[in-house]
Amino acid sequence: MSRFSRLILDLVFPPACIACRSRGFWVCADCLDSIRVENLRRELPNLDRVTSLGSYANPVLRMMITGFKYQSATCLEPAFIALLKRYNAEYGSMDASYIIPVPSSEERVLERGFDHVSRLAKLIRDELVPKAEIRSALRRAKQSLSNADLDDHAARRGNVMGSFEIVGEIPKRVLLIDDVVTSGATAGECAKLLREKGAREVNLFTMASGG
Repeated sequence: MSRFSRLILDLVFPPACIACRSRGFWVCADCLDSIRVENLRRELPNLDRVTSLGSYANPVLRMMITGFKYQSATCLEPAFIALLKRYNAEYGSMDASYIIPVPSSEERVLERGFDHVSRLAKLIRDELVPKAEIRSALRRAKQSLSNADLDDHAARRGNVMGSFEIVGEIPKRVLLIDDVVTSGATAGECAKLLREKGAREVNLFTMASGG
């Protein structure tokens, strides 16, 4: 969405903070400041490094991610950018030459009107790894249930098994991007496939960790 289009939309539908409903901002300064920007690390199978900007337990960050994902709220992009700038100021930029977004299914992209992870990948690239190239080297080979609806980690792993396929050249070092990592089943399945096709190092960066 262009800046002009966003201004027109704000005139027709005046912004109100998604968390506290104060007028004038989609995420007000106080609510944005309530998000603790961290450098959360986890160890997950098939991934060399897993890093998240914050905790999914934070209600404001969680509302930002779910609003962006399920309601196509691109008006929240400036708030994501602000968080990424804070992350960069505190922890520095990231070393990556190639970024691969974890792909959504075509059905879900059509439902939501856009691919939210690809949009996040562009924001993350611009703020943290500006020299990196974004490659759409993965795609969903089959529709699966949403892992968010499955509580058991084994069920999540089984749900995404065989769900992805390679559609482009795979670099030796890859930075995967996703919105949230919980069990790690989806990113782990992607990383396993990338390694089978030649990647030697696969890292993951997400906006939030829910594990």
